[in-house]
Amino acid sequence: LKKLVPRWSRWLRGNLEPSLIILLLFSSVPIFASEASFTVEAGSTFTLSNTATLDIDGDVVINGEFDAGNGTVRLTEEWKKPAAAKFTGGTSTLEFYGSAISTIFGNSAFYNFKCTAAGKQLNFTDGTDQTVNNTFTLTGTSANKIKLRSTTDATKWDITFPNGSQIVDYIDVKDSDANTNTVTCRTSVD
Repeated sequence: LKKLVPRWSRWLRGNLEPSLIILLLFSSVPIFASEASFTVEAGSTFTLSNTATLDIDGDVVINGEFDAGNGTVRLTEEWKKPAAAKFTGGTSTLEFYGSAISTIFGNSAFYNFKCTAAGKQLNFTDGTDQTVNNTFTLTGTSANKIKLRSTTDATKWDITFPNGSQIVDYIDVKDSDANTNTVTCRTSVD
């Protein structure tokens, strides 16, 4: 076990070593991870806790159950959660970073949703409704606004804020509606 603890620590910091032994510490069924993707397989459960950060330079794919607890999930590309999968946001933060276009597939309920990567484009599957239960932090720059787009031009996606209004800066939004509460878009384009 002494040899596993340092590996486990590195794994949670994002230096994901796809070791079955380490993965079994979190689940009774293997969860596959690499620096390019993180997948929770169908029938598997993964729980992120103790304010851990899961840093993925690529995609997060949820086919089983993912409980983000009070951790942080950082990714550069795709968030995929089919209807049969389960994501529990707890008090976690989902953060998109890097310059690659990111796409959010399926409906998810996040606690905190964050992107401060100037010029980043976030695509949302048309017809979906994302929920943000706490803070929605989007901050681009005047020269490089964060773009929010539907995966199908002229077909809307929705976002719901059940616990209060939100304020974002320097974003460019197209084909979206905010439900339940408002979003104040300062220095932004709609």
